[in-house]
Amino acid sequence: MPGWEIHSKVYRILGLDDVLCRVIDRVIDEEPPRVKDVLPYQDLEEKAPVHFGFKKNEFPLMYSYIVKNYGIHGAKCLLAHFILNRIENDLRKGMDRDNVRRDIESLFSMYMDRCRAIEESCPYYEEVFESVREKFFGKIDQVIKIVEEWLNERMLSVDVLVNASSELLSELVRRELFLKGYRGKRGYTVDINMYRRVYPAARRMLKQEIYKALMNRELTAENVLESINRINKLLSQKNVKTIADYFAVIKQETEKNHDFRKFIDIVNNII
Repeated sequence: MPGWEIHSKVYRILGLDDVLCRVIDRVIDEEPPRVKDVLPYQDLEEKAPVHFGFKKNEFPLMYSYIVKNYGIHGAKCLLAHFILNRIENDLRKGMDRDNVRRDIESLFSMYMDRCRAIEESCPYYEEVFESVREKFFGKIDQVIKIVEEWLNERMLSVDVLVNASSELLSELVRRELFLKGYRGKRGYTVDINMYRRVYPAARRMLKQEIYKALMNRELTAENVLESINRINKLLSQKNVKTIADYFAVIKQETEKNHDFRKFIDIVNNII
């Protein structure tokens, strides 16, 4: 997640109360409420997990807690905090700004839908979402730039490429395990225990091989990320994505982009 100093800078740019938002940051990242305070019908004194509320089904529960204890402006800070975290996650995966915007809009919609379904847990949610959405998308390029600059001081190109290729690597590992007979109980699924053994090892090997390729100037990170972003954009336009769709767009990119073709060769050799 972006450092709290970055959060505070963005809160001020968005016109939010950065002092109150810093309190909400601590609640989310360091001092979460007790389980019984956020989960109905639970009486557990232990703390909820840090970052509780980020997941779709958890959001209304954390929203309700924040509104009760910190009011409507605290709820705006909560939503802004999670949006900032999502922006950081997306940039760690090498997403370009168009894909980041699209993903943030999707996150807004997902949280809004959950609150709409459980309105009693999300008082004033329409006002909160409208206000935060307007603030974010009015300053989105500036916010993304701030987080990008923060990340560029902390991440290597190889880490961004490995993160960006996680879905691709996962699909290839699943396909290979499926073809080798390590299959799950239904459909196109694989044995989960075998997958959990193979995928982390493949990811470590991929990082090593990408690092070598970058050092030897066999490929350029920016060119590979350009193809990955085009793939993500094309697939985002489909309501239902199939394995065939996924590999069809990958094939198109290997024919257009030499660096991406080299990158796919590295991935295939690892698998």
